[in-house]
Amino acid sequence: MSFTKIEDLPKEIFLEIFNYIEYNDLSDAFSNLNNRLQNLLKYPSLRLKLNIGHQPEFAVQNCYTKFIISNKHRIVSLYLHDHLDIISQSSSNKIDSSFSRIESLILDQVPCKEWILIFPILTSLPRLFSITINLIGISIDLTEIYRLIFLLPYLKKVELSTRRNSLIISLPINTYEQYSHIKHSIIKHVCHLKELIALLSYTPLLTHLTCLELSKQYQDIQRIEAIMIPNLTRMTLNMCCIQFDEFEVFIEKICKQLRILNIDKIQDVDYLNAIRWEQFISKHMLYLRIFKLEYDEYHYQPLELTSYHSQLNQFTSSFSINRGWFFQIAADIDY
Repeated sequence: MSFTKIEDLPKEIFLEIFNYIEYNDLSDAFSNLNNRLQNLLKYPSLRLKLNIGHQPEFAVQNCYTKFIISNKHRIVSLYLHDHLDIISQSSSNKIDSSFSRIESLILDQVPCKEWILIFPILTSLPRLFSITINLIGISIDLTEIYRLIFLLPYLKKVELSTRRNSLIISLPINTYEQYSHIKHSIIKHVCHLKELIALLSYTPLLTHLTCLELSKQYQDIQRIEAIMIPNLTRMTLNMCCIQFDEFEVFIEKICKQLRILNIDKIQDVDYLNAIRWEQFISKHMLYLRIFKLEYDEYHYQPLELTSYHSQLNQFTSSFSINRGWFFQIAADIDY
C-alpha cells in the first residue's frame, strides 16, 4: 500500500494555502524544511503578506534592503509598527508606485503628523484597496486625516482607530461631486452623531459600517438633511450612547435600507421598548432581516424591578417570532 505525503501535493495547492498565511509564518515553518517547499516560497506568483512589527530600526532597514526591495512585485499586504521612515519621501529606500501589488497597508502606532507626511506616497500605490491606521497622540484632529483618506483613489476599506483621547472631527457635510469609493468603514474611536453623518456624506457607496462608540449629540438632528447611501445594508454599533429618539431620526434619514443591524451596548432604556421597535421597523426598516440588540445591567444591591423590566417580555411577540428573532436574558450572580 502506498501513501501520499504532503510534499507530493501539486504546487498550485501549496500556493493557494500560502496565500492565506503571513510570510513571516511561512518562512519560519517551511524555509528550512526541504528544497521544494523552500523554492515555492520564492515562486513569482506567491502573494506575500509581510509583517514588520516590533523590531529594532537596524532590523527593519536590513529587511528592507535585503528582502523587501527584491520582492516588491510580490508584496500584497504590509504591516508596519512605528516604522514609517521606510515609506517616507525623505527616505532613500522608500515605497513607491513600483510596489504595484500592494493591496493592504496596516500602520500601527502612527503619530498624525507622520501619517500626513506619507500621504503622497499612498496616492501612488495603484492597488491600495485597504488601509488600517492606529493613531497615537494626546489630542488628535482627525479632520485632515479623514479628508486625505477620502482622496485615496482606489480605497475600498478603511479602519481608523485611536485611544480615547481628545478628538476633533470638523468635516462639513460633503456638497461636492467628488466622492470616495470606500465600501467598508470601521470607525474605532468615539464619534458624535453629527460627525458620523458628515463622514458618511463622503462615502455614498458604503455597504458596511462599524462604529466603536456613537456618542451623545447636543444638536437638533431634525435639521440635518437626509443623505443617500443606498447600498449601506450592514451596520454595527459597539456602543450606542445616543437617545432612541435621535437613533430613529438617524435611521430614517441615512440608512433605512439596512438588512443587518447590531447594537452591542446601549444606555437609553427606551431601546428596550419592544412595541416601539415593532412600529419603527414596520414603518422605516422594511428590509431588516437580522437584528441584534444587547443591554447589560450591573447591580451591586438587590435587584428592584422597574417599568421597563416588565416590558421585556414584549420582545417575544409574534412580530419577533415570525422573523426568527429570539429573546434571551442571562443573569450572572457571581459577578
